[in-house]
Amino acid sequence: MTVVLIAAHNEAKYIGATLAALRDMNMETLAMAEASAGSAEAGVPAGPAECGSIESEALIGNAKAAENAKTAVAARSTQTQAPRIIVIDDASTDNTAEVALANAAELYRLPKNSGKGAALNHGFAELAESIRMDELSDDDLVLLLDADLGESADLAWQLLAPLIRSEADLAIAIMPSPPGAGGFGLVKNLARLAICELGSGFEAQAPLSGQRAMRLGTLRQLMPLAEGYGVEVAMTIKALRANLRVIEVPVNFKHRYTTRNLTGFIHRGKQYLDLKKAIRKLKRA
Repeated sequence: MTVVLIAAHNEAKYIGATLAALRDMNMETLAMAEASAGSAEAGVPAGPAECGSIESEALIGNAKAAENAKTAVAARSTQTQAPRIIVIDDASTDNTAEVALANAAELYRLPKNSGKGAALNHGFAELAESIRMDELSDDDLVLLLDADLGESADLAWQLLAPLIRSEADLAIAIMPSPPGAGGFGLVKNLARLAICELGSGFEAQAPLSGQRAMRLGTLRQLMPLAEGYGVEVAMTIKALRANLRVIEVPVNFKHRYTTRNLTGFIHRGKQYLDLKKAIRKLKRA
């Protein structure tokens, strides 16, 4: 089975399209991933080195793989189990929860806004209960996705290929660069440097990417997740420290971008503070 975990706060405008795309993908996910896995070229972290001197490689699927995937879908779509989609509503003040329920998601609501890491920790607690009840196992696949991917969420199967092929334990999406001017790169550079210094020289191209795939047993190893916006960087560092195979995968996801306005600066300020907190904690570990 594939499980999708989405932490959401005030995402009513976007989450409906995201969940609809995941529903449309549901019977195709594993068939497409298996077909693309056969023709993908895996990248391998360069290993310990001076931070700033490594060029990360990524897993790249070719056009033939995509065509094979379409053929596999046509032949096997009725044999592939639909994913279990779980939305953790982080005390939204809009109708995010109602939209999630209307789109057939399994919904859990937090009583107060606790941040992305806390929301995902709550989601894992629900999965742990399912494991206890023998409804899930450590071999099941888990996708961590943001709520604002919209129609592009149906590309999430591309993250599963290296897991099914046993080429990686943690797959992270490299998303297209934002159009126009984004931030100044301070948070991204801090995240990249922390992963390199604390994660055995691994240079991440997408250190802040929230689109990730792993098996449930891997997620169990990485728990508990860091609080707030430090969740992704801390997860990557913990995975590298545990000698898990981390790979980055180009996926043409689309999502909402922050820009150089007041809202964007406030968001990046929160990211920076949460990231510094997570880094301090990892340095003490």
